[in-house]
This record gives sequence, C-alpha cells and structure tokens, in this order.
Amino acid sequence: METKIPSAIVFIASWLGMMVGFLKLFGMVENTIRAEVKTKISNWLKSIETNHNIIEWPNHFIDLFDEFFGEKHLSGLCFKRSSIVSFISVGLIFLLWAAIKPNEYYTYLKSCPNFYIALSGPFSLAVLYNLIPDYISLIETRYLLNYLQNTNSILKICCVLIIDLLVTGLIFILFMISSVTLYGLIAYKVIYMPDLDYILKKYILMHPWEVYPFPLGFYFYTTFFTSIWLWLYGISAFLIKTYNMSSLGSSKILKILDIENKPISSLGIISCFLVTIIYFIIFLKFIF
Repeated sequence: METKIPSAIVFIASWLGMMVGFLKLFGMVENTIRAEVKTKISNWLKSIETNHNIIEWPNHFIDLFDEFFGEKHLSGLCFKRSSIVSFISVGLIFLLWAAIKPNEYYTYLKSCPNFYIALSGPFSLAVLYNLIPDYISLIETRYLLNYLQNTNSILKICCVLIIDLLVTGLIFILFMISSVTLYGLIAYKVIYMPDLDYILKKYILMHPWEVYPFPLGFYFYTTFFTSIWLWLYGISAFLIKTYNMSSLGSSKILKILDIENKPISSLGIISCFLVTIIYFIIFLKFIF
C-alpha cells in the first residue's frame, strides 16, 4: 500500500486517537460499575478533610478494579474484560509508535496490501502474544494491591508500584521464552532458548521484526497497560485532591470535570492531560 502521510498529521492523529482511547476506556469502566461505588469515589475526590486522605487512592482503585473485572479473578468475565483492555492497549501503543517512529510506520504501511490488513495485523498477533500474559499480569497487579489496602505510607505505595512494573515485565519475558521453547519442541523437536540480547532487541528496544515489519515490542509494552492505568489513576486522583485541598481549590473544577456524576471520566480527563504532556515532550524532542 503506497501511502505517505506528513509526520505532523500522523503525530496529531496519534494524539487525538490516544485521547479518544483513554476517554472511551474510562467511560466504559464508569458505565460498568455500580452507582454506590461511583458515589464512594466521587465523595472521596471531593473531600478536603486531611492530607492522609489523598493517599487512600489504592483502596478506591481496588473497588474500581473489582467492579470492572469482577471479584472472581479466575473467571471468564475477568478474562474477557482483560482481553478487551489488551486490544485497546494494542491500539494505543500502535498510535504512539506511529507518532514516535513515523518512518517505521510508513515502511509498515507500504508492506501491507491494504489498510485493513495494516490495521488488523497487530490485533491478530495480540491474540497470541498478549491475552494470556496480560491476564496473568492483571491478576498479579490485583494481588499486589492487597498490600496497599489501608496504608498511609507513601514509601510503601511507591515500592509496590515499582515491584508491579518489574514483575509485569518479567511475566511477559518468561511467557515469550516459554512459548518459543514450546514451539521449538513441537515443530522441530529441538529445545531453543532465546538469549537475552535477542529479547532485548526484539521486545524492549522495539527493533523491527524480520517476518512482519513492525516491532514485537508492541506486545511487551501493552502488558504494562494495567500498571500504567494504575499510575494514571493514582496521579490523577492526587492532582484533583491536592487542588481541592489547596487555596486554589474551588467548586468550579468540580463542575467542569463533573466529579459529582462522572468521577471516573473526570479522572480520565486528567489522565488525558498527563498523556498530552508526554506527547508535548516527544514533540519538543522532534523539534530540537
């Protein structure tokens, strides 16, 4: 498919797609959870009682997590919604890749006979590379969140969040090593163990794949989506509550974001603002 689109248009389209994706995700979660959970989160965001109240966000994220994915995490419902989030994250990473590396994006488009194949290719491979490790990572994140219930320690929260990132990355790497080894045994009756250099180049540094001209690193980074969502939720909640508790705080911000009726979507708007800052930093990097 011979297509050449100006890099600026690709960058803007990527940013717009990212905004829509995050807003849709937060909106989907909000439309799924019960009214009482939504009210609980809304009241917490509006509260201006104490500073300790700010770092209670893990408790509210746990409620949100269990409402959306279900309290029974080893279930078809949890796997189904985990898969939906996985496909959304693949689309968001695809948009980010197009913005950061437009030349590789153009090369990929040219290699595809039509736009449908170009769009469906990454999502098709996500079935193989993402659904299982993402689901395991989701359960792992929920397990670690148990250690943050009713804690007032910022240090403990930061440590658990960092551990979650490290374990999530390890889950994907071990899954890929196991998959490659199993494939070698079944197809060639040979035990093949990919070395760390191969894993580093293909899955972390996002070097293009020889078989298909887009990086397999897509699927490494999409595995972190639950963890990234957790970080964005925490930072967004922190910003809203800090603003409300400061001298700058006013009822205007509550009305603009509609925290009263749509607390999750309000967090989504702040998350979009944070992602926009990241895009702006990338934009500055291209200029300078």
